Amino acid sequence: MIFIINESILYNEEEGTLMHVDNASNKIALLKPTSRLLSLFIKNNNKLLLRERLLNDVWVDHGLKASNNNLNNYVSGLRKSLAQFGAEEIIVTYPRQGFKFTAKSIHEANENKDEIYRKEQQREVEIASTPPPGNSPPGIRRALQRLIMIAAACLVPFAIIVLYQNSTRISVYPLGNYQSCQVYSMTLGGGSLENIKQVIQQAGFNCRTRADVYYYANILNESTNQDEQQVTYCPRSGNSPCIKITI
Repeated sequence: MIFIINESILYNEEEGTLMHVDNASNKIALLKPTSRLLSLFIKNNNKLLLRERLLNDVWVDHGLKASNNNLNNYVSGLRKSLAQFGAEEIIVTYPRQGFKFTAKSIHEANENKDEIYRKEQQREVEIASTPPPGNSPPGIRRALQRLIMIAAACLVPFAIIVLYQNSTRISVYPLGNYQSCQVYSMTLGGGSLENIKQVIQQAGFNCRTRADVYYYANILNESTNQDEQQVTYCPRSGNSPCIKITI
């Protein structure tokens, strides 16, 4: 499902990505818990979600260890991601209770795409049915109209494919490999591959099998009001859950 938040932020729930509706190249990839958190907020917009429900729905139901510190960190990270689209105040904290998502508008993007596609087809047909200027014979006019309609029918799907391919670009930044682990930074210029290798070794993450490691810089810990760094290890095999540690 794809949602448009406040008419400016496009959230692809399946991919777990955020982007501006007018700029497909500037896309932010969310970690899986962050994506589940945002989906829950969107489906309960303007409703206070208690901490216990958030912990259960985002972590416990997916076989992960839940803690208030985890919740604070991921809400903080989500706020920073949304702030890049001018929505830094969209998540409201209720001390000791929970959080409320306060978007002014949320709707599914698929409905918009269908309407745009329908209007585009209608416009192309209207253009094709307009007689060309001059005194061309009727047979030539009809042939030209058919040619325009065929060209329009071919170009519209092609344009949709190009837009889709551009919209699936994700702004994660590869740092390199450690054994069979592919290491990424979630911010441009963030993190050192050598430092993250040491963290992987100290945490005992298994990089002899294929996995992805994501580095997040400057995650605010609301309990200490200090920025922290996080590394998330996600095995590619089976349904093994991702493991997050704070540096």
